[in-house]
Amino acid sequence: LGEADNIGRPLTLHIAELDKFCPPEARERIVQALKGRPGVALHVYPGVDHAFARAGGEHFHKPSALMAHERSIAALKAAIGPHHDLSGLWDKHCEYEFGTRNVDDTMSTMVAEPYVNHIPTMTGGVGYKALHAFYTNHFVNSNPPDTSLVPISRTVGATQVVDEML
Repeated sequence: LGEADNIGRPLTLHIAELDKFCPPEARERIVQALKGRPGVALHVYPGVDHAFARAGGEHFHKPSALMAHERSIAALKAAIGPHHDLSGLWDKHCEYEFGTRNVDDTMSTMVAEPYVNHIPTMTGGVGYKALHAFYTNHFVNSNPPDTSLVPISRTVGATQVVDEML
């Protein structure tokens, strides 16, 4: 902690609240020494113990592990990229899918080998060819012409966009 002033790169720390190797007093010293510093992100995970993100471990806690993973990916992407405008990309995807109803344009907004699992009907496709066929034959041109999306809220993470819409 005495070297905290020398931190010149982004730092993300994940601390388990119940970690016996980092008791509350030590955790508080870390938080006080590092909070508010540019490029430093501190995350304390309540109710979990040391190694909470180690799958198969005694203290594995999936919800906290998933949150820690997402936060780590966000920190890495911010530092080294790639830098994508997920929100803008998703807007284009929805425009092509529901506005212009163009399957090829819709597919252009996806990764090379995409997959979709359309939960309400348990349909979709895995891979470009199968998903293109699904969109062409069962989805994009099957929606009523007056289909519209009314946004309610949007959360953009490092790896996903979560939309609520009507």
